[in-house]
Amino acid sequence: MFSLIILLIIFVTKKTIGYVSNMNYIPVGTNPTLYQPGYDPVMQLDAATFYDTVFMQDHSFVVEFYADWCGHCRAFAPFYLEFASSIRSWKNVVTVAAINCADIVNQKICSDEGIIGYPMILYYPRYARSRIDAIKLEPKHSLSYMKGQLTQVIRNEYNQFHYTDWPDFTFLTTDGAIALRNFWNQMNDSHQFLVFLFEQFDSIGVEFLLDMFPLQRTVLTRRIIVPSPITRLFTITQLPYVIVFKRNQDKPIYQSPYGPHLLQEVMKMTYATPMQLVFHAAPVPSPVVQQIIVQCELHHDRCRELYYVSETDMLKAMRMAIFDEVIKTNNNIAGTNFTALLDFISVLAEHFPIYTSNTTSQTTNQKSFAVNCSISL
Repeated sequence: MFSLIILLIIFVTKKTIGYVSNMNYIPVGTNPTLYQPGYDPVMQLDAATFYDTVFMQDHSFVVEFYADWCGHCRAFAPFYLEFASSIRSWKNVVTVAAINCADIVNQKICSDEGIIGYPMILYYPRYARSRIDAIKLEPKHSLSYMKGQLTQVIRNEYNQFHYTDWPDFTFLTTDGAIALRNFWNQMNDSHQFLVFLFEQFDSIGVEFLLDMFPLQRTVLTRRIIVPSPITRLFTITQLPYVIVFKRNQDKPIYQSPYGPHLLQEVMKMTYATPMQLVFHAAPVPSPVVQQIIVQCELHHDRCRELYYVSETDMLKAMRMAIFDEVIKTNNNIAGTNFTALLDFISVLAEHFPIYTSNTTSQTTNQKSFAVNCSISL
């Protein structure tokens, strides 16, 4: 096993120079990943690909740093997948990625990026040079919250740099008919449709423009803040509101309040087709078995297996605590930190179970064993 790890480290060292990841890339390492390469819309990163993939690129990255053994990471994984799936059409602006910090080959990367807990999500702006440029996002179990965080940092980055190959997030404020006429005349030959999004506050506009961005060659999308002189030309019932024009036609061909199905309707009106998925269907997961609740006071024998703790799991947890979590810091352990570490090791030595309860033990002994296990873990 040790020789395999050495070979992996050598391999990573050789591969570090000039290697860029992609959606089908299988990361180097021995630990399992929470996301499946080629199936899930999450780019896999490792020590061989992290720097050359994320830094000095012409688009931004959202990277989740996780540990495959981390319960919080496993609970967050479905939400991160939902988040990644919902913004596939933003791929020319931002890429969603992940790296498993529990794998020994990636630990230096995670340490250099300042990862001190899992899961941690960092947004790396376009042309980011180092960790200093990254912005921390919260790993919330909410799609709307996750997208809201991302659109905010994207909007802030655009306000600072005004990338010409990103959507134009500025508000259209020019006066009514003149603005519409000039806007239409300035459109190039490939633009066949003009889409206006009206909103009272800076709410859904950035997200909508990013959703429409793949259609940029044929559809020009702008947002308008209300009140604005241009709104006098239309009957707007509620906000946000979307109006679609076709080239050489003065009247709108579609208008509707913004809703969950509006994007699909606009794509139909503009003859666009939904983004084709490049990922295969993932294998069907095993069915979840509901845990049966047992009243231990009445059924002592049936509770016995609930107090069983795998020796392998306990040893792995202890090793992870000492060799991974303790040495994660680059600073010297001294003073009160050293005293705390010594106390922690003493607790492990005192409470780590070394005997297995037998079948004739009383329930109280089994409970004591379970308590000791929970303390050591």
